Amino acid sequence: MPFPRKIIHGTLAATSKQSAFYKQLTGGVLPPGCTRQLASDLIAQAIAGGALSKLPRKRKTPQAPAPATPPTVPMPTGTRTVYPWPPQQPAMDPLVQPYAELIPKADDPDIKGYVPRQPDWGALCDAYADGDFVLEVGESGTGKTTNGKALAYALNIPWLLISCDGRLPTRELVGQLNIKNGTSFFTEGVFTKLSQVPSVIHLAEFNALDQGNGAMFFQEVTNNRRFFVKEADGGQGKVYHLHRKCFLLFDCNPPSARYTGTQRSNVASVDRLRVLNVQALRADEIVAILGPGAMEADKLADLYVKAMDMIHTSGLRAVVSIRGLKRAAHMMSKGYAPKEAVEMGVLNAIELTGGKDAREAVEGLAKTMFRGW
Repeated sequence: MPFPRKIIHGTLAATSKQSAFYKQLTGGVLPPGCTRQLASDLIAQAIAGGALSKLPRKRKTPQAPAPATPPTVPMPTGTRTVYPWPPQQPAMDPLVQPYAELIPKADDPDIKGYVPRQPDWGALCDAYADGDFVLEVGESGTGKTTNGKALAYALNIPWLLISCDGRLPTRELVGQLNIKNGTSFFTEGVFTKLSQVPSVIHLAEFNALDQGNGAMFFQEVTNNRRFFVKEADGGQGKVYHLHRKCFLLFDCNPPSARYTGTQRSNVASVDRLRVLNVQALRADEIVAILGPGAMEADKLADLYVKAMDMIHTSGLRAVVSIRGLKRAAHMMSKGYAPKEAVEMGVLNAIELTGGKDAREAVEGLAKTMFRGW
């Protein structure tokens, strides 16, 4: 295509680049004494005649595709804290002195036999350090309650176990209005009092809680670490703020045929908690919990593992708990025969809660493990 306007190049001799380009276009050479202007005009005429389209095109050298960049996965920047057991207890906070009798002691049977399970124990301690609350979910007798007591012992602060099964209304936990000599006054409940000091308040069977006022109350507490009591402060109402070292630990059994009175938990309440699934105990964990010298520890541990596996696969209502195993081991240490100890420690409770068929199924396992049944 011709240039749209004439380009002035001057009268100097044509350049070597013009000569080479003209030769490439036409195959010839520029005339002798050719000026830059004439060379430019001759090149323009050649291009107008279509010489440019006849030039061989340079092939692009294929380039290897750029290697795909793998997505960057951020790596943890810190290391997990290890919380030892037995712990180095801190000095007692003066605020908890009025509740010193609620602090678990070293000679408490649960504390003496406590064996921290990982990652449960570490997750519980991390939640306390981060200021979060925890909901433990697991079968009866897997150590949910003992975890809360052990945490309170490690921190040297009060531990209070409260059942949420409806027998104790939420309002009574917070406080109640009383009348004396014609004058009304507000008395703070146990939850209100302990929430103002370093403490572990353990609320058991959380999914049996009244889904009305009870659930709404704990939504406010877990979300804002505070709650409002309209009867307090002479009827003017008062906002109570949880102490920064007050730890709320909830627990519940998984919904199944083995537990009555359970219901699905309120989504808004559960979403504000760290949910920790407490798994069934392993045989080696049971042996460690029963402690050195416990009578028939290996067989009791084997009974627990096989019985729980059978219960889950058959859908029986029965539960074999670590508490029952500890009772049986203790009775054998007192001279009771294994049959008597297992009956009073485990089997009789199964018959009451799961029925005769459940008892006979677990008893059949026990007969194969203990001699002279």
